Amino acid sequence: MSIFRTPTLFDLVDAPREALLSLHAGETVLLGRLDDEDLDSVGMERGAIDRSIRAFPHFTEQEQQKILDLLEAVRSRSIEWIPLFGELVHDDEGWRDFVSLHWCLRNPWFDEINLSSGPMATLLDTMLEITRLEASVVDVQGSYAALAQEIADGKLSGTEEGLFLAGNVLAGAAVGWFTFGAGAGLLGKASEWVNGQARQADAWILELAMQCMTALTVSETRPEIHRAIVQDIRAKARPDASGGSTRFSERQLRMLRSAYAGLNAEGPAPEGSTDPLPDFSDWTVRAAKQYCEVEGHGEPLLMDAVQFDGPRGIWDDSKWVVRAQRPSAGSTIEPGSRPVVLAYSRPFEGLRLPLLRRHLDDAEAGLGG
Repeated sequence: MSIFRTPTLFDLVDAPREALLSLHAGETVLLGRLDDEDLDSVGMERGAIDRSIRAFPHFTEQEQQKILDLLEAVRSRSIEWIPLFGELVHDDEGWRDFVSLHWCLRNPWFDEINLSSGPMATLLDTMLEITRLEASVVDVQGSYAALAQEIADGKLSGTEEGLFLAGNVLAGAAVGWFTFGAGAGLLGKASEWVNGQARQADAWILELAMQCMTALTVSETRPEIHRAIVQDIRAKARPDASGGSTRFSERQLRMLRSAYAGLNAEGPAPEGSTDPLPDFSDWTVRAAKQYCEVEGHGEPLLMDAVQFDGPRGIWDDSKWVVRAQRPSAGSTIEPGSRPVVLAYSRPFEGLRLPLLRRHLDDAEAGLGG
């Protein structure tokens, strides 16, 4: 059985084979640096690495030999590993950055080995210099920790609070990324968080943080990766008719929606849904509002479906339901082009349908619909 695995994010963004080759070349360098005692601490032995390289189906014979030569050079502490490694690194900046983040944050073997200090950190920093990430492993882990902490604390709320930066968020350094320039103090705490709380943190939060960090890092160089991640988060953030989800908790849904809003605002282009509108009938007003916001249609226009001469205020939008809508179910509208009109009432109230339709038509006409 091969020790090499394809990370989930590689499948999500349909990463090319060359990116996977780069990933495993980097993993080979890190594994090759370990002595027998270190390998035993992660449940591995030298022969398993060699066998995995020879058995891995995605390597050509030439690539297989290059990986084996790379492994031998690293084991012998020869600087010849550097040019050998360079030949196996993807030549595209966006995919290099994508792979580099995985070396730092998604290494499956080094739970007990600190990648941010000592010889392993020096080795990994050399790899990052070769890929021209413009960040050290400490920068990457500190940024990731700060982002994961923001998500865990429920503070991630989009660009209006300056939590996301356009472009390559790792350029230069990560200090002040989520701190409004607060400086290295938080970065130090973030590094402690990586080595402490991150080990017990919710794996779901860590995965969302990985998606967000990756999307932000490659938003300019590989916008298609950004879009794939944003669309995946959008699909997860969609509520059901009750405003909840059979897959995620309410807290997780709030995290997904804020991540979607932030990534969408800072991405290469606004994203939204051109999918047909669902039938909102009997959805809670809260769920319908959340759906419209997630899909890029903004805040819907609400109107009372019963009391036309003076709409009743909604104190708890989970207690009111949608009775009618414009545009109708099945219609498609460009995200941001116009709000969706939702007529609401109590679940048990009867409707005067002809009058309701007239008011809906008037409301839609007023929007230019």
